Amino acid sequence: MTEQARPGRGFLATHPTLVDVLVSAGYALVLSGGILHSMILGNVPAWTGAFGLAITAGISGALFFRRRAPLVVLGTVFVLVMTKELALGFWDYVGLALACYAAGAYLEARKAWVFLTGIVVAVVLTLMVGNMITMEYASGNNRLLVMLNFIIPAGLTGIVVGFHRRLRDSEWQRYHQQQNERVHAAELKAVQDRTALSREMHDVVGHSLTAIINVSDAARRASGISPEVMEEGLSRINGIARGALGETRNILDTLRPEGEAAQLRPATPPVLPRQTRAEEAVVTVPVDLGLYELIDTAESAGLTGKLVVNGNPNPGELTEDIRGSVYRIVQEAITNVIRHASGATLLTVTLVYSDDSLIAQVHDNGETSDLTVGAGNGLRGISERAALLGGEAHHGPAPAGGWHVTATIPLRQETSS
Repeated sequence: MTEQARPGRGFLATHPTLVDVLVSAGYALVLSGGILHSMILGNVPAWTGAFGLAITAGISGALFFRRRAPLVVLGTVFVLVMTKELALGFWDYVGLALACYAAGAYLEARKAWVFLTGIVVAVVLTLMVGNMITMEYASGNNRLLVMLNFIIPAGLTGIVVGFHRRLRDSEWQRYHQQQNERVHAAELKAVQDRTALSREMHDVVGHSLTAIINVSDAARRASGISPEVMEEGLSRINGIARGALGETRNILDTLRPEGEAAQLRPATPPVLPRQTRAEEAVVTVPVDLGLYELIDTAESAGLTGKLVVNGNPNPGELTEDIRGSVYRIVQEAITNVIRHASGATLLTVTLVYSDDSLIAQVHDNGETSDLTVGAGNGLRGISERAALLGGEAHHGPAPAGGWHVTATIPLRQETSS
């Protein structure tokens, strides 16, 4: 938004050049009229009047630039006005008063006080010296008093006006900066939301379609051999499709224009209760994070799946964000195994809980390389999810063979104050 577009400003405030022309022309008309009147009446010689008109025109031209160069205009007008007063005898209080006002309004406050004080001292000394030269003490003192009565109030008024103008400008700049920050924040949030939506849709659709394709291939192969296996595969496909449809609906609900949209985050995975060996009582600590469902999907695609859990977390540290993100990380890693791990037969998902972190690793015994996995949205999404929680993720060939994807998530999330 430009200076002219600032709301709440009048016509003259938005057209400063027009104001400069009016001030300059108005000064010239008023002061030239007095000189012409004296010339017509014969009170002054023609050459004196002509010189006075020339000086008046010079002051008028200088006043046009009073906003752009107030200090230069102040010095120029002072010299011309004093020449007009002492050499020609024409009184001119308006020109120097306008220059003093401009200096007070458009110079920095400290400079305005210094130079306006200097002009007042210079006016007093110049007119006093002129009085001593002409020996006209009475009229000279009157001119001095009138001049001071013009330039001092004009300069003080300019300082006050300049202070309020700078205050308004500061408030406007602060408001404009806040508006820009709001727009930037909204744009950044839109980008983050699009990235999160893309990541969620990629994980849900990619995993589900990959699982459906592999399970349907296995069911088709078993159609003439084992109807039970085919029926189980079809049931599994039905469950995968229904689950994907439900997750897609949850994601699309965040795009509703009406009401308050839900925060886009991975859905909390289903968690099966875990039996303790000592008490055989059901506990609700989701140490497996609902990953059995993903392993079942991998097994339906022909892999042998295994979940290994080491350690027990503090229930309060497993937030919904951590559970959902780890679920999605493992989901995408398993999808990559199904898609890219040539010859893979065994899939191992390992969760390692420590006092301050959770390590989730997906390992397969297939043949996979960076060239086959590539740098697509899946691995990038895994790294983004880990980074959003303050952790990190890496992937590559495993020391014992095969391929691994490992994510380390801190359990004690830092909260912004």
